[in-house]
Amino acid sequence: MQKKDVFIKIEGLKYAYEAEEGQEQTFALNGVDLEIHKGEFVAIVGRNGSGKSTLSLNMNALLLPTEGKVYVDGMDTADDSKIWDIRKKVGMVFQDPDNQLVSSIIEDDVAFGPENLGVPSEEIRRRVDEALKAVEMYDYRKKGPHLLSGGQKQRVAIAGVIAMRTECIVFDEATAMLDPLGRKEIMSIIKTLHSEGHAIVLITHFMEEAAQADKIVVLSEGKKVMEGTPADIFENKAELEKLYLDIPFAVKMAAALRVTASRFFQFLFRLPVILFPERFRQFPPNLFPERFQFFSVLFIRAVHDLRIHQLGDMGVFIFGVLPQAFPARAVDIMPHAQVFLDKSLSQLPSAVIVDQDQQVQV
Repeated sequence: MQKKDVFIKIEGLKYAYEAEEGQEQTFALNGVDLEIHKGEFVAIVGRNGSGKSTLSLNMNALLLPTEGKVYVDGMDTADDSKIWDIRKKVGMVFQDPDNQLVSSIIEDDVAFGPENLGVPSEEIRRRVDEALKAVEMYDYRKKGPHLLSGGQKQRVAIAGVIAMRTECIVFDEATAMLDPLGRKEIMSIIKTLHSEGHAIVLITHFMEEAAQADKIVVLSEGKKVMEGTPADIFENKAELEKLYLDIPFAVKMAAALRVTASRFFQFLFRLPVILFPERFRQFPPNLFPERFQFFSVLFIRAVHDLRIHQLGDMGVFIFGVLPQAFPARAVDIMPHAQVFLDKSLSQLPSAVIVDQDQQVQV
């Protein structure tokens, strides 16, 4: 990613919530340094209690540092005279949209933020319409929030932030209460906002969401322990496991495919022998290396155990993961690979047997 101006700069940030009487004060954040650039998409991950939400609330002065500094577009969040200017720059979308919706009519709710910023009425009307269209909720503008699903409510909350024209939007586990379809819809909106130039900060427990960011920051016990691109972070599988974090399934599949890639392509050379054995009987048995024969046996066993249609489903799934794992390279080869897979599976015989000596019989 091209280097851009720093938008949020965090230096030695420490934050401690008020301790109950007789209890020792503990830091929810303990010396965090972080830079977020204009137009950057940053995902922040970590276990419960790692300080993710506390960090996000410090980004638009909903919380102020106990120690250290937070700057938003050069403005110190501890400067009382800059609070409203900072909140014009950084908007928040929270986990529970019901805590963010304040009106009984959707379009009035979206207008609430701009009204409090002193935006003229005609401009508010235009912003509200544009924001609702951006999240595909314009047709619901006259309805009440209580009639909406969780995902639709979250869209309205996002529209309220869009209408404020903030340069950065912080999503504090905004997909945590949604079903898979709702999460997918919200992530689609987030990616669209990012493509339009918004800086995005995504607090999430879902590593599949974090994988879509430009940069991932990993927190543990109030400290930043890892920072880098998704590829850099997910290479450290052992470290993530120590932090009780997982890597996305697509990344696991990509790693497995990389490990077995050479064997897979060796198998492709062996596939015609399996499909058309009568054409290859004139060749000596040792023409192909042992590993080719072994891999072909494994394939035949898979067909025998899983049945052909299930193997086809598996193949379609694996090839569906490839575009996500290798988008730059997969776009050209995937159509041909899929056609090859479909044709190969359709030509397999309906019954196969592997005998105890691992001799393939078709």
